[in-house]
Amino acid sequence: MITQMPLALPSADAVILALQLSPHPEGGHFRETNRTKGKGSADGRDLTTSIYYLMHKDERRSGTDISKLHRLRSTSETFYLHPSTASATVLEISGAGPHDATAKVVTLGWGLANNEVMQHTFTAGSWFGAVTNAQQPGEYTLIGCGCAPGFDEADFDVISKHPDVAEDLQKSFKSDPRVWPLLSRLL
Repeated sequence: MITQMPLALPSADAVILALQLSPHPEGGHFRETNRTKGKGSADGRDLTTSIYYLMHKDERRSGTDISKLHRLRSTSETFYLHPSTASATVLEISGAGPHDATAKVVTLGWGLANNEVMQHTFTAGSWFGAVTNAQQPGEYTLIGCGCAPGFDEADFDVISKHPDVAEDLQKSFKSDPRVWPLLSRLL
């Protein structure tokens, strides 16, 4: 049973430097690696885009271990786990309102026998976020993120701009012991 990457991996700082990652507005570090030109949607966006995204435990800086709750209004996004020293827990919330919202919690990791997965696709319009399960400084989760149609800044939305939605989500999931500890960190 594989429960972790069986390789000696570099530190988070070494990966950030080698991959030329920059701080991301929602937390963690990233770099766009691909943008496939072409008409991928009715509004003329690119066919696909890809980024590296790294979350890590860092006692020197806050906000490096999390991807705050956000959504892509009309784009699906897939997270692909790359060799990492830690798994990540992701949360996806679908539904139009407080009474029909549904939450899915998934662990991206190598513990396949423990229902961990190495990729997860978020539906366009759903709210989602993630947190690394790194315990020690230097541990990290490295994810490849693919969007189709391609990522467009105008399609990107953060929960902090929607306090009413955040309040509805709190009401919907505060009593859910599976969702609330994660959601409370991602808001």
